[in-house]
Amino acid sequence: MAIGSLVFAALSAITCMPLLTGIAAFGGVIAFQRARRNGAPTLLPRIALFMAGLALSVQIGVSLLANRWLAPAMQKRTSVALTAAIGGDHAAAMPATPDFLSFAQPLPAPTAESTTRFAAQVRQALGELRSISQVNESVGGSAMSPTVSMPLVLEFERQSATGWARVQWVPASDPEQRDWLPAVRVLEVEITLPDGSTARLAPDPGPTSP
Repeated sequence: MAIGSLVFAALSAITCMPLLTGIAAFGGVIAFQRARRNGAPTLLPRIALFMAGLALSVQIGVSLLANRWLAPAMQKRTSVALTAAIGGDHAAAMPATPDFLSFAQPLPAPTAESTTRFAAQVRQALGELRSISQVNESVGGSAMSPTVSMPLVLEFERQSATGWARVQWVPASDPEQRDWLPAVRVLEVEITLPDGSTARLAPDPGPTSP
């Protein structure tokens, strides 16, 4: 039981899964109590409990880092990418992705022509974008290149509007750059226009088979 608890504690430290930490701590406590009751060595149960505590500390640290630094940083990058998409800057909204990471392949994104048309439609109806706010982000997709969906509240030159967007976090295209945070690629954007219609930026459909 102590060896099993050690394995669960090591896995929980690597994967940051609280469930594994709980299993490791529970098993470590039971193994420690049984060892003391039977007069057996308690070294392995003690190590298992120490590893479970270490894993819990790692998870708390990762959670604090994500909530206090990573999340605000990625929200800012997402805002910059969405602003670029709404402004028609395709290169900034859909940055290049690395070819050396096959496990983090980018999802289909809008073309430069679609981005230009979308930006022109929004600009004609609402004017220039002043600010953008993201609300209740929902993370999905793969762990290496997650997708994030979110409602939007936008302030334009003429009036405010609401919308929705979906982006993907992908590794930066330059493996030698010091910034290790992922890049943000815009996949879809929808904005409700004053006349009730919707301006939509989305990946172009691929060719259909006959």
